[in-house]
Parts: sequence; structure tokens; C-alpha cells
Amino acid sequence: MRSRICRVACIMALVLSPFLTAQNANRWAKTYEGTYFYARNTAAPVPFTLDLQVNGTSVWGRTSEPATFGDGSSAYLYANISGTISGLNISFVKTYDGTGGPRHSVQYQGTLTSDLSSMSGRWQVGSNEGSFRATAK
Repeated sequence: MRSRICRVACIMALVLSPFLTAQNANRWAKTYEGTYFYARNTAAPVPFTLDLQVNGTSVWGRTSEPATFGDGSSAYLYANISGTISGLNISFVKTYDGTGGPRHSVQYQGTLTSDLSSMSGRWQVGSNEGSFRATAK
């Protein structure tokens, strides 16, 4: 009887573990390499690096990307990330820190894969919008 209960528990753990790992991960940190795309193809895709940390439902971090806009005083633009995670859904605001000129914020909404190895979704700032995708390094 004990062996049978153990087998059932082990099978359930194997079946549910990918979902539970992402769903209940209280603390984790990952670096993602990604690209964001403009919806109307008004500009070339932009690569970025996202250092992301999660504690409970809070998300924060920092991004860097080549300066494809701004005042030209820096080769890279940097931004701070602040947001939330619920299950595999992630929502955050990226606020440029002024390096190279920009200080505006961009809204991001996306979905993580169950193993947290990648994410994809949409971004928006004013009338500009597009998509993004990123993969853990």
C-alpha cells in the first residue's frame, strides 16, 4: 500500500512539476537576451539584455540596448524594470534612466514558458507598439 501511494505521488510530482516550478517560484534571477520589434516596421528590431529578478509576485531588474534613438551622447540606453508576475504572466514597466537622453516609460506584457527559459509578448509607449521575445542565457 505504501509503495502504491509513493508511486502515485511521484507520478503527480512529475506531471505537475513544470507548472508548479514556474507558478510557485518565490525567488529567481535570470539574464535574458532578446529583441523588440516595432509593429509597423517603422524601425529595425532592437536587441536587448534584461537582468530580471523575481521575489514572490514582484519583478525588477535592468535592461541595456544599443542607442537606436536619443541624443547620441551614449552608445547604449539603460532602463530600470518594475512589475509583477502571476503564474506565467509577466507585466512590467521599463523606464529609461536618462543615459543617452530618454527618460520615458514603456509598458510590457508577456508570457513565460513553464521552465522560465524564454518569454514573449507585447510592448507599448504612446502610439508606438510592437512585440518582444527573449531567451535566458
